[in-house]
This record gives sequence, C-alpha cells and structure tokens, in this order.
Amino acid sequence: MCYSMLVEQDLKKLSVDFAAEIDHDAFARYTRMSQENPKKFKLLAENPRIYPNYFAPIVTLHKGQRLITPMRYRVRPHGSDNEVPSKYNMFNARIDSLQSRQSWKPLFMRQHGLLAFQGFYEWVARPKGKQVILIRPQSQKTLAAPIIFDTWISTDKSTGFASFAVITRDPPKEVLDAGHDRCPITLEKGSWDSWLRCEGTANSMIQSIDVPARETFSWANDKP
Repeated sequence: MCYSMLVEQDLKKLSVDFAAEIDHDAFARYTRMSQENPKKFKLLAENPRIYPNYFAPIVTLHKGQRLITPMRYRVRPHGSDNEVPSKYNMFNARIDSLQSRQSWKPLFMRQHGLLAFQGFYEWVARPKGKQVILIRPQSQKTLAAPIIFDTWISTDKSTGFASFAVITRDPPKEVLDAGHDRCPITLEKGSWDSWLRCEGTANSMIQSIDVPARETFSWANDKP
C-alpha cells in the first residue's frame, strides 16, 4: 500500500512529457479553494511528496485531448454525504479488486487517468520495528501510474473536487525483497491512450496493464 508518493508537480514539464494541455480554469478554482481552506486544499507546489488527502496533477482525456487537472489522492465517491472513514483504503486500488470492490467498479473502464511519479514510500518490517523506505526506479525516470477517479460536488454546488486512487499489483523482486508486497503499476508510453480511452473489455484491459514493470527499483531508508 503506497501510503505516500513522490510526484511530478511541474505543470509545464508534465505538459511537454504527456503532450497534454493544462486545465488552467481547474487549477484557478483549486487555488481559490486552497486560499479559502488551506488545511483541506493544500497548495500543489508546496511539496512533491503527497499523502492521502493531498492533491496532485493528473492527466486525463477530455474530448480526445490529454488534459492536466488537480485531483486529491484518496477517492471521495460522488454523491457521498460524508467522507469515507479513514480506516478504509480509498487511495490504492488493487488490480484484482477493480471489478469486484464497490468503491472501484463504477470507476474502472469509465474514469481513468495517469499520475506522474518518481517514487513511493512504504512502511516495512525491520528487526527493531517498522521503518519507512523510499522506493525509486534506478533510472531516476518519471513513471506513469494508472489511476481511477471520481468527482464529488457538494449538495449546494458550492464546492467540489476530483479524487483518485493509484492501481497496484504484485511487486517486482527487488520491492518484495525490501519488505513490501505491493507496487504501483507503471505504464509505458504506448499504453497511455488505451488506458485513458478505456478501450476494449474490462478483462482485456486488466491483462494489458497487469504486467511487470520494466524498471528496476532500488530503495533507501527514509523518515515517515
């Protein structure tokens, strides 16, 4: 379970790397919400490390054009009167639960996006207790993780935001050896549009993304 991630926050770089337009109106709305409630809507540029309930830039597809919009890392279902209690994992979606878990079924094959990230943090067991480690690709490349998202709007229409969960799978050997049993899926550039367009059947989509990462990962101890 990726309890926090190191993400790419540079919108201009994301625009170039993903050939995507920046949704300036969406980011302007987010800036206003952040000014009104900075604890709830933390500024995107403050820290590239995000935790559940932090926001990150997400690439989606809108009318055939890739678009970068701000989304929260932890799904709040549309139409919900209250937040899902924190004891429930609403920020990592296991690939084997996409078609069965009620939280993910309405989103899978309907609302897909991509998160650009450089690493992820995990708690792992050590002889002296749990330790936080940072797991990164040895190449230091920015990777693209598939995400599913939902959009919540308050009953009075005064506020709203999109929120996402990162899709995870069984880890490569080096991540498993580090002491963790999950890893974000990474998509090669040639698979981006198929994922964003929700092409094919649910089963064929799962087969197409449930592949081992081509990257080799390394890890180092980190502070929580």
